[in-house]
Amino acid sequence: MKRSGVRNLTVFHGARWRAAYAWQIGSRYGQARIKERKSIVEHVFGTLKHWMGKIPLKLRGLRKVQTEINLYAAGYNMKRYASLAPIGELIEEVASWNPVRTATTA
Repeated sequence: MKRSGVRNLTVFHGARWRAAYAWQIGSRYGQARIKERKSIVEHVFGTLKHWMGKIPLKLRGLRKVQTEINLYAAGYNMKRYASLAPIGELIEEVASWNPVRTATTA
């Protein structure tokens, strides 16, 4: 069956923005920004995934999974902080930490 010369064209909201964004990330500047972001941010997720092993999460349930991820993230942050700050400063920070004051409610 042959189609007639009429075609429907759907233009989504924000199409100009998306086209400009696609052009920008294709530029040298955009590629450099993506490379920088991957090197700064995404290695954290790769490290956490490597620490967790092939079984992504050992616990079940949203609250337990959030706790498990938070423990991995806390371990990662402590390891990074220890590599950046003197050990004495790290010990003082841990000793003065107040979990009631810094805890967030879910």
